[in-house]
Parts: sequence; C-alpha cells; structure tokens
Amino acid sequence: MVIGISAGSYGMYKIAGNYSGQDALCISGVITGAAVGLWFGKCKGLASVLPILFVSLLVSMPFAALSLSLAHSSQDLVVSIAPLSIGFSLLASNVGGCAWGKHLTMP
Repeated sequence: MVIGISAGSYGMYKIAGNYSGQDALCISGVITGAAVGLWFGKCKGLASVLPILFVSLLVSMPFAALSLSLAHSSQDLVVSIAPLSIGFSLLASNVGGCAWGKHLTMP
C-alpha cells in the first residue's frame, strides 16, 4: 500500500504537475486504499477488519500528525487532517468488499 501511495503521489506531483504534494498524497492514497480495501474485504472477509483498521491508523496518522505540526496559524484544520482520508477510504472500501464477497449476510 505504501508503494502504491508513493508511486501515485510521485506520478501526480512530478508528471501531472497540477497537484500540490498533499493533494497528490491524498488522491493516490484514496485510490490505493479503495483497491486494497475492496480486495481484502472480498477475499478475506471479516477476518480482515482488524488488520485493515490497524493499517489505516498506521498509514494515516503519521501524515496527519506531520501536517498538523507543520500547519501555520491561518491554515484551516480541514487541510491539516486531509491525510485521514487515506484510512477512511481503506476502511470504507473494506466494508464494501465484505459486502461484495457476501461476508455480511446472515445464514
């Protein structure tokens, strides 16, 4: 997942050139998180919920903490906590993958 986020961020920042570093990080993180979450949810089912929760916190929190520590006084809080979208995308798509794999249905 970190490799996908890194490659996507670099590609968007250097090649496209239209995105800031934080925007590139968030967009590539959301796309990578959606793909990884769907795949794990569909294949592993409910056994993947706790590992995905741990990974989403592990990936999102350092970026959010760094962004908050580097924020200046006139910067909005929403801009500083934008990297949390990576973890949210991972968790939400994992639930979607569990539903897609029919792991949320009752017998």
